[in-house]
Amino acid sequence: MARNYTIAMKRPHETLGLPMPVGRRLGEHGKLFWLAFFAIGIGLSAGVYIFQVNMSASKAYALRSLEKQADRLEEAVSALESRVAELQTLKALEARIEGKGFVPVGEVEFIQPPTGHITRR
Repeated sequence: MARNYTIAMKRPHETLGLPMPVGRRLGEHGKLFWLAFFAIGIGLSAGVYIFQVNMSASKAYALRSLEKQADRLEEAVSALESRVAELQTLKALEARIEGKGFVPVGEVEFIQPPTGHITRR
């Protein structure tokens, strides 16, 4: 007879109308706590990932823009270098000199300095 009473009293708080024991309540709250902890952790990780992807995409766009600008500047430098080479040719220099009113020299005559001693006081 005592055995029947013991089997019936496996959950005495339910049969006697007592509140749930603290140990059992903590188990339920612990599961809820860990579920919330992992959900918040996953949410934060996803947010950080999206933020980093967005930042790297914007930096990649800025980098591509700078690369295009560098290519345009290299083309401009190449064009200017070819223009400088063109302007430094002998034909171009002669044309510019004639444009300023200079005339070409026909025959150059050199004078012979005196061979004597020249002194200065």
